[in-house]
Amino acid sequence: MRKLTVALIALLVCAMALPVVAAPKVEVTGSLKTEIKLSPKDPKVEGESDLRLNLGMGIGAGDAIKAVVEFAPIKWAPFDRTGVLPDPMPEDDKVEPGKLGSLTPVTITGPNGLTIDKAYLESTGAYWPGGPQVVTRLGDLAIDYSPYIAFKDETDGKIEGASMSGLPVGPMTLSAFYGWDGQTWKDQQETRIVRGASASALIQGIDLAGSVVKAGDDLYYVGQAGFSPMPNLSVSGLYAADEPNSAAARKVEATITNIPILSGMTVKAGYRDFDWAFDPVYRDRSKDDDDEPDNVVDNNKGERGFDAEVSTTVQGINLRGFIDQHEQRKDGNAVVGTRRIIGVGADTEVEGFKLSGEYKLTTSTVPQEDPEVTTVNASAERTFPVGALAVNAKYGLKFETNKPTTHDVQASTVLPVPVLNAVELNGKARLEGDDLTYVAGAGYTAPNGIKFAVNYSNGYEDRDAEITYPDGLSASAGLTVEF
Repeated sequence: MRKLTVALIALLVCAMALPVVAAPKVEVTGSLKTEIKLSPKDPKVEGESDLRLNLGMGIGAGDAIKAVVEFAPIKWAPFDRTGVLPDPMPEDDKVEPGKLGSLTPVTITGPNGLTIDKAYLESTGAYWPGGPQVVTRLGDLAIDYSPYIAFKDETDGKIEGASMSGLPVGPMTLSAFYGWDGQTWKDQQETRIVRGASASALIQGIDLAGSVVKAGDDLYYVGQAGFSPMPNLSVSGLYAADEPNSAAARKVEATITNIPILSGMTVKAGYRDFDWAFDPVYRDRSKDDDDEPDNVVDNNKGERGFDAEVSTTVQGINLRGFIDQHEQRKDGNAVVGTRRIIGVGADTEVEGFKLSGEYKLTTSTVPQEDPEVTTVNASAERTFPVGALAVNAKYGLKFETNKPTTHDVQASTVLPVPVLNAVELNGKARLEGDDLTYVAGAGYTAPNGIKFAVNYSNGYEDRDAEITYPDGLSASAGLTVEF
């Protein structure tokens, strides 16, 4: 299959050599970011470059046929602590050529050269004259049927083969694929044939959808239905199966919106039953900013119970209340305890202040969990005029039983300065229990696009931007070009 890589590259080269009148549209997109950092406290100069490069070619009206080659990002750290010029990619970061019949990843210009992450040909058009428009892809596939059994982030760059999507057949719309995966089971030196199909339809006011995926001999499938038996009422249900683990996930939900006699209140109620062993190979495995699992499967793993939420708006204040009560099961689906979560929340905007708050009480009989945890979150934000400046200020509070209370304060503004015109000033502080951390900084973007920054930090970590500032004084200069 590596021949396809060569074919794609050759196709792009030939396309660029064609006369202008006949040449397809060739696009080179990506970005190059370079940053130099100076930290006097630990005297050193650091530099890092990040190159991202994609090649694409479209042929025909509306790019009916596309050839796409996506390269892996290249990071270059020119100087280590000794000031010696190291290898552009450390030994453990080197990408080996495609194995076990895999097309990608493959390095095409030596061990430290460009590595092709993905390569595919895609056509949008009919299979017969006058037929419906269908998207067909050959090469690396990105299957996005359902977060329960085939999520895009878990199939993209792993499955290679052929896919077809958007084929109307009567009231249904069909999609299907056939390929192989040499990445997921590479530790076992195994390539598996993977195939699947998906269908959706609206029949007599009922939304129906179903998908099936088979990886080797392992079968996974999901089906769901939704309908509105009356105005403002919607009901939906879902069943997903993981045959290799003899496990399933079940969910039923109902929503009533804009109840007139209750001030336009919205009521939601649901029941779920997720087996502990439910774990399809291509399911959603998304994580949050703290690298903790945050997806529909992990968030409900082993749980069986109900939840409900009531929300309304009263005099500009958005109010909500919720309850969640469920059993927690683990190995063998044995019930190990119960958990109940009740809470209320509100948010509004008053006199320029954006205010929000939430109270939550969690009681649990699950082993190794606190029997009772109270959580309070609150935040306030407003832009204040300070002389000629507009200062944006934020405050956040997080209280949780048996954990240090956290106070977050942030402020930022733009200061007019002679010659430089606009300098961005910002300060952030966090008090977590008795531990105080903070950072203060100034930034300036020059007309040539170079961004300069000076920061002074005392152990501060920006959890939203995932940045840990070096202690003491530091400075940086960087430039990012997107094309």
